[in-house]
Amino acid sequence: MARTSRRREAAKLMAKPSVKAGSPCELKGNEDDRISKLPNDILLNILDRLDFRDVTRTSVLSRRWSQLPANLSRLKISALSFMPSQTSISDDELGGTLLRINAVNAANAAVVKATKSMLAHRDPGGCTIRLLSTMFYLSGDAPISIGHTVGNAMATHRVEKAELVVLTEKKGQMCSIADLANYGTRFVSFFNECHNAFAGLTRLYLENLSFRESDFVSNILVTCKQLNYLGFFNCDTEDWIKSSKLNTHSSVTSVLSIAVLTWSNSPGFQNSHGWRLRCWDLQKNHHWCWAMSHCLGF
Repeated sequence: MARTSRRREAAKLMAKPSVKAGSPCELKGNEDDRISKLPNDILLNILDRLDFRDVTRTSVLSRRWSQLPANLSRLKISALSFMPSQTSISDDELGGTLLRINAVNAANAAVVKATKSMLAHRDPGGCTIRLLSTMFYLSGDAPISIGHTVGNAMATHRVEKAELVVLTEKKGQMCSIADLANYGTRFVSFFNECHNAFAGLTRLYLENLSFRESDFVSNILVTCKQLNYLGFFNCDTEDWIKSSKLNTHSSVTSVLSIAVLTWSNSPGFQNSHGWRLRCWDLQKNHHWCWAMSHCLGF
């Protein structure tokens, strides 16, 4: 009986070999979570370089990881991150339009939720926000909700740079004159509701807009006193450019660059039609103009 018992014990030892200190088997468990042992400042530096959705995914790893996003110095939240791939939208005109509208509304809702969540968990007296960037579509109530959230953040937190990128459901040349006017009306309503947010912006990008008041761009410059870049893509700003003395606005902001990209049918350019880019540096009082081929793909 004693000999049988010893054999059984030996069999157990053979089935579970001992692991020596420093062996690969012992180190495997430590290697799996080696990145979590890095100090917070290094982890935050890594997270600052990730897409917002990837940042949120890391929050489920542990309690420590879930607290890191509240200390990020660069907050970049984009509706494009929440949009489905183009191949998932039908080529059928009606069906594709409806799908895109639904996708835009869902993406905007995600941006609203993400912006509120990211800013609500931050300590107002904590680390400075080096960049607060929000990209969204000019659709529904989302822009005003985002504007109020960003405005409140500027009032209660230290924000070095803030930018808004305002997109439209339709792209570039797909927009009719009526579409441009409609988007312009929407933007004016958004602008009038969120002066606090616009007053602290350093960068603003707009696309596919036409304003009923030709001098409305001047209102933007007067309100956005911190602005150092204003970009227009496919916006009807020609009347304002012709009638406005741009260098008079240099007193409004310390450094201001304006870029206007429009579709031109002017015969004065090398091509009878194409994209025209005009840029102003109001600090140096410089103006540039380029004519580009229509095959840019916008």
